[in-house]
Amino acid sequence: MSDTDSYNSNYNFGAAGKAIIWMPRVSSLFSILGSLVIINLILGDPRSVRQKLKTVSNRFVLIISLLDVPVSTAIMFVSLAVPPDKTYDVRNKDLGLVGNYASCNAQAFFMQLGVAVPLYTAMLCIFYVCRLRFNIRESTFSKQIEPFAHIISFLFPFASAVFGASSGSFNSLGFFCWFASYPPQCLYRTEMECTRGQHTNLYRLFFFLVPILVAFVAVTVSMIMILQFVYKRRKQSNHIPYSAVQKQVTIQVVLYISVFLITYSFSVVLMILLWESGGLNQTSAFVPVAVLAFSLFPLQGFWNAFAYIRPIINQLLMEHPQRSMVWAIKVLIFFPHSKLSNINPRSQQPRVPNDIQMIGDHCSNQGSYISDLTLQTYGPSPLADPTCE
Repeated sequence: MSDTDSYNSNYNFGAAGKAIIWMPRVSSLFSILGSLVIINLILGDPRSVRQKLKTVSNRFVLIISLLDVPVSTAIMFVSLAVPPDKTYDVRNKDLGLVGNYASCNAQAFFMQLGVAVPLYTAMLCIFYVCRLRFNIRESTFSKQIEPFAHIISFLFPFASAVFGASSGSFNSLGFFCWFASYPPQCLYRTEMECTRGQHTNLYRLFFFLVPILVAFVAVTVSMIMILQFVYKRRKQSNHIPYSAVQKQVTIQVVLYISVFLITYSFSVVLMILLWESGGLNQTSAFVPVAVLAFSLFPLQGFWNAFAYIRPIINQLLMEHPQRSMVWAIKVLIFFPHSKLSNINPRSQQPRVPNDIQMIGDHCSNQGSYISDLTLQTYGPSPLADPTCE
């Protein structure tokens, strides 16, 4: 029996394998829909798009959503982008391996580009720390810090994705493509010679684990600093009132941090386990971690949408206490740029006047549009000073 046959004979595709393949497809779909909701809220209304893009948090969240759409699409294809193994037809059929080298390269390129998402999430948390903890003005952050944030968060993942695609480092990992050696297992078998991806472990470490861990540290430190800030402000509440807007922003920060931890923790653990075990065919020993990793990793866009629209839904329900949560979600998704008085014209509920004043927003007089509620939480100066800069 050849080495390749020996490798394939250890292959066992069961219910866990099907879950690992199908869960990312479902998760990616939800992620894409969530990201599209955010993109529509920020860019869909030409009347207020310029005002929304004046804020750092909106710009970061928009970039995260724009990146998430192609990244989640690439993850959704999973095994469909992987070239078939010519020596093992059963495995090709079970995993649905119908791709080629070009599709494998494209999938891996966008998956590696997705490293920009946790880096931008970390930058978003750092922005909130600067505004909450150090009271740095948003205009100052935009001029002095934001350009470097884009260089670090986007150029590094983009450069690593270009390098991987051009150097032949992107190959099949079983049911998806990323940094891998070719032929499979050649790094762990002395009798096999690698023709591509000889430095796979180094690339995974430098291009994935290091930036994820750096982002993890940045997010964790940001959370600690923000919670310390909140605790001190509450202790001083007898002398310095704790702003309700600051409280809402603190909740937003905690939500974004939670999204980060839920999305990437299991993926990092899985990468470490696979590194030690020597290949993805050993994933069966780590089935719970693998299923969680491949289920949660594509959900970044969905969780971001949840964190982003939460205060908007709360504001809608505050303005319309007679309405339900389902109504608020429906309005936000299907009528985000419609006037409030035009929504549900056949409803028996009384119509809402057009001149609703946004809470905490003294800069916009377009409060008659649902999409402008994003300015309530994400508009100019939403933290220490609720007035416009």
